[in-house]
Amino acid sequence: MSVQVSYKKQFTFFIILILIFAVIAESILQVIDIIPKKCYFNDSPIFDKISKDKKQKLCDEIHRMGVGVSRELAPIPLLFPDKHGEYVNINSDGFRGEEFNFSETDYKIFFLGGSTIFGVGSLSDETTIPWQVEKKLEEKGYDVKVINAGIPAATTLDELYLLDNFLLKYNPDMIVMYDGYNDAGNYHLRKFHIPYDEFVNNNAGLNNIPYTKENITSTKGSGIIIFFENINFKTGLGIIASWNIFKNNFSLKENYEPTIVPNKDVIEPDPKIIDFIEDYMLTNWSKVCSMGKTTGFQTVNFMQPMLGTSDRIIHDEEKRIMSEDWFKGHFWTYLKNIDIDYDKLGSCDNVYDLRNTFVGMDGDHIYWDEGHMSNFGYEVVADKITEKLIPLIKNDLSGS
Repeated sequence: MSVQVSYKKQFTFFIILILIFAVIAESILQVIDIIPKKCYFNDSPIFDKISKDKKQKLCDEIHRMGVGVSRELAPIPLLFPDKHGEYVNINSDGFRGEEFNFSETDYKIFFLGGSTIFGVGSLSDETTIPWQVEKKLEEKGYDVKVINAGIPAATTLDELYLLDNFLLKYNPDMIVMYDGYNDAGNYHLRKFHIPYDEFVNNNAGLNNIPYTKENITSTKGSGIIIFFENINFKTGLGIIASWNIFKNNFSLKENYEPTIVPNKDVIEPDPKIIDFIEDYMLTNWSKVCSMGKTTGFQTVNFMQPMLGTSDRIIHDEEKRIMSEDWFKGHFWTYLKNIDIDYDKLGSCDNVYDLRNTFVGMDGDHIYWDEGHMSNFGYEVVADKITEKLIPLIKNDLSGS
């Protein structure tokens, strides 16, 4: 009898220890979340006229809005809804900007893309590309609603999933895809190398670990692991899911990464990787375009520019960025060498190449890293996009 009581005491003590550990871990993760964050744009001369406090607040808001955090363990990174700051606002549907207030007659345009569409480094919701496009269309006499559905780090596969599972319910009239940066840079991630049906059954963390043959098989966990992974608070996601990502980050990804050669200006990209990225990107574009034909919305696809894709004399600070060893052979070289094979885009009627957007803008300081721009750069891109959208919107609204 006393032995049984002893076992009960030991079991109770063990449970209490687990609970204490969980509380401590949760508290630590919450404290970490409020520590001031570091953003690359803080050090860029593009932002020299902005106070240090303002830059830090913008950086903190970008991180604390849930950018890149999986919500409800979805297969793609989603934004936590209904978060509001001075510079960044996420509406109750989980997209950047104001609340949706659609009427039955509204013409609705959804922008899909990564951080460049979301507006990382944009000084307000109003300086992002989608918002600027809406205002430029209004100035031309087109009363339309433009929605920023950009999600940092999203690839065309993430966008396909987002459209199919979240956006169709809003009955979009036009889907604009602005891509290239993330597809060209993240081809070593797991989601590029697994079937779509496996992709949709994983959470975002699992889909975005570096790919190797060792971790290609889905590992959903069992028992206590599943229990913690399905708790939507920091202890579950922060300790269990992050540990799965951490342990797989020590992976053999040399086959998918360019070899860095010090003191060499540019590393030649691997043609096989170029073909792989091209096929991945254009296949996902084609699927969205096919969905548009079936469902009844226009699709417009843009290949985006990056530092190095436009033929121009670049700014000294941009030269400094391109001289870094990490940048040589980086994914701008892959993006620049991708061919738009229209035979793979049979369902896509409106495909535009913006990689040379800044040709002739010699000496202008446009980029603060390899792909993100100043507000001036984003406005130039918004002008180019608006120019291409107007004839399509005009035809739609006229019923022709």
